[in-house]
Amino acid sequence: MYLKSRYTRVNGSSLMYADAQKACIHVLVFLLTVSPLCFSAYGQSPNSESLGTLSELRRMAGKGNTEADRKLAVECRNLAKKHFEDGDYPTALSLFHEAAALGDAGSQGVLGSMYHQGVPAAGITQNYAEAARWYRKSAEQGHSFAQHYLGKLYNNGDGVPQSFAEAAKWFELAAQNGHVASQVQIGLKLQFGEGVEQNFSTAANWFRRAADQGNADAQHNLSFLYLQGQGVPQDYVEAHKWINIASSLAKGTDHNKFVETRNLLSKMMTAQQIAEAQRLAHEWKPVTPESNGQRTPK
Repeated sequence: MYLKSRYTRVNGSSLMYADAQKACIHVLVFLLTVSPLCFSAYGQSPNSESLGTLSELRRMAGKGNTEADRKLAVECRNLAKKHFEDGDYPTALSLFHEAAALGDAGSQGVLGSMYHQGVPAAGITQNYAEAARWYRKSAEQGHSFAQHYLGKLYNNGDGVPQSFAEAAKWFELAAQNGHVASQVQIGLKLQFGEGVEQNFSTAANWFRRAADQGNADAQHNLSFLYLQGQGVPQDYVEAHKWINIASSLAKGTDHNKFVETRNLLSKMMTAQQIAEAQRLAHEWKPVTPESNGQRTPK
């Protein structure tokens, strides 16, 4: 029986959306997943104070007044988000640019996303190089979303020279900051020794961190390592537990593949082992990113 480990390269074409609506949805998802702390380069919640009018803030900003610059960046970003949600994309774009120029990490990440996907309604055509430029500005401030997508650009050679080492670097930084998809990606890099030295044990740790949060791909990959005894002791019960959990969470073709893998694995196990694996799977509960913390596998 062969349990195939998933390692799907994300091609540039698969990241392209057919219309502006889907691209806008992608950006809105980003807006809704940005924490107040990461959204401001200055570490202040955007709702923590009265910011004043935009015109007043513009008069005070740009004169070496860091506090005025901070307030202007937050106000521009807040207004940009509102205009974007209302469908006024050109105004939103202008305000995001203003906030990003003032160092707002969240706005820089939004611009990266817009250029990555292309938003024709805002006058933006897909431009990987420009996406990489804005992602980098945000990523260097520790923004996990930007770090993850900059890693993807390096992985695929989109807008930047292809470099698996650079991809692994940014995936690891995002993973350390709690980005679940990057935890899977750096696990894969370590599993296959792509851009980093192969290390099954650390790969298993990253897969487990994402698996604990309910990521089905990570659960599948962790099951594979338990089946093979790579980085973890060979354990069919643990392998069955994780592929069973993955199959319960996955949809479509992934669900069918995971169920098939689980059934094949069951043929290698005793009834007692299967019962124990099923019990463990039934008792499993996902952790939240907050309770999972910022652990860095060693």
